[in-house]
Amino acid sequence: MKHFAKIFCLLLALTLLAGCGAKKTDNAPKGEETAAEMANPVKESSGIEILTRFGTVMDTPEGALIDCFNIIDGDMTIAEERFSLNGSSYVARFMPAQEYEDISGMHYEWQHTETANDLYNTTVRYNDGAEGVIDLFDEHLGLICSLSTDSGADPDTLRSVAKEVFSTVTDGFGSGRVDGLNALLDDVREHYFPGTAGSSLSGAACAAKLADYFAETGMDPDSVFAAVTTYTAALEEEERQTFAQQLDGVVSSFTVITGENGEGILADCGYEPARYPWTEDNVSDCFVAMLGSD
Repeated sequence: MKHFAKIFCLLLALTLLAGCGAKKTDNAPKGEETAAEMANPVKESSGIEILTRFGTVMDTPEGALIDCFNIIDGDMTIAEERFSLNGSSYVARFMPAQEYEDISGMHYEWQHTETANDLYNTTVRYNDGAEGVIDLFDEHLGLICSLSTDSGADPDTLRSVAKEVFSTVTDGFGSGRVDGLNALLDDVREHYFPGTAGSSLSGAACAAKLADYFAETGMDPDSVFAAVTTYTAALEEEERQTFAQQLDGVVSSFTVITGENGEGILADCGYEPARYPWTEDNVSDCFVAMLGSD
């Protein structure tokens, strides 16, 4: 998988830049934040965490200096990379979504707005030589990408930089979600052993991680079923039998942590879920799909 090899090379560098602390200001100091933006906490993150949670990661243009990675959690969950290039500061963001919305945080009266009837419904907004933002939205992937800068904006530069930043995201979002799910299935096999001491809490943690992942990526049950079937087929017979028990236990754990005493169990399990109580329509269906049930 060509795009995943590219991600792996990138992550070798990202391990040296695990995060830089959340920024308190956005690209638009003159504008006013919406209520949703004010409610969304910006948390220090890393390229590795973004890959794990979203199944894909942003690239960094050649010659750019990475400032930091963040995840903005709230009603919507946004992955963010901040970097500088050729004297300008950039903020790159992406978010799984079925409908377009502005996630740039740029609140200006724009001198120019250009739209393109292309695959990504690209929109460029900019003020001559100053602020600018380019948005990409793929309704088939269910993905919004946004790149903004606070200086030196022109449409050609925004398009060029966005292509470098988001090519890995758009190429990897579909299959990358499967890679991310496989990593979580590895986590189940390595850390959850039904019937052993502490297994109820480790099962709860695995279930919560999967629930967050299904909610954040918007994976559909058919894709989950196909991914788990492929994953299981690659195991040895004895491993398959054990894994079937682990999956069954994780699905049961999900039922428990979404029940009456779920909040207390989650508080004890060592994992703080980002999307609890997982109101997204696909989440429970994805857990059922892991067992191959309708």
